[in-house]
Amino acid sequence: MEWTDHVDQLLLDGERERERIELESAIVVVTTHRVLAFTPGRDGADFRVVDRPNVRNVTVDDDGSRRTAGWTLASGILGIGLLVTSTVVDPGRIVGDVDGDGPVSGVVETAFQVAETVLTGVELALFGGGLLLLALSLLFGLRYGHSRSRRLVLRIAGDDDLDLPVTDADLEAGAVPALEAAIGPESTESGPVDGPNEGGGTPDPDRDGGIDRRDGATR
Repeated sequence: MEWTDHVDQLLLDGERERERIELESAIVVVTTHRVLAFTPGRDGADFRVVDRPNVRNVTVDDDGSRRTAGWTLASGILGIGLLVTSTVVDPGRIVGDVDGDGPVSGVVETAFQVAETVLTGVELALFGGGLLLLALSLLFGLRYGHSRSRRLVLRIAGDDDLDLPVTDADLEAGAVPALEAAIGPESTESGPVDGPNEGGGTPDPDRDGGIDRRDGATR
């Protein structure tokens, strides 16, 4: 059962539908009193209602994982730092050469060679770690880009904001200004609030307060 086809069953006495805005993944119905939002298929409630005076404004927000953005930035900075460090470190310059002959100098030279080998391994590890972190930064960046989405947000006074999924097509169709105009108090002045008399007739100017002015008789 689609409740969007039976909005009249949700209206209060004297309440009437004024505007219906159909988004790609949601339907918003603005009445003379309230805003009815239908979001079937989303997590949480499929329906929410808000009194029109409590809607402060309508905005469009970009939604993305801040944690993913943080990991993207951190891994990128660390990766660049490790790559720069690996290019600066020169094991041969740090260890240097050993001058002299004899058994002592041979032992020292062997120790320096071992140290140079270790430093070379450290240099390669820094370079490989830098490349790995840059690759992770790229992956996090792609994930962050896919996680970003636009939301149509109704800022609600005294309650949680109402978030609605919105697409570029919805925005190009003018969903935001249409919703703002429908929710604003001026929209109630744009159309008749009182409906026609029963039977489709028009009010009789000769009748007022139940008195028939033509013969002066009280009904």
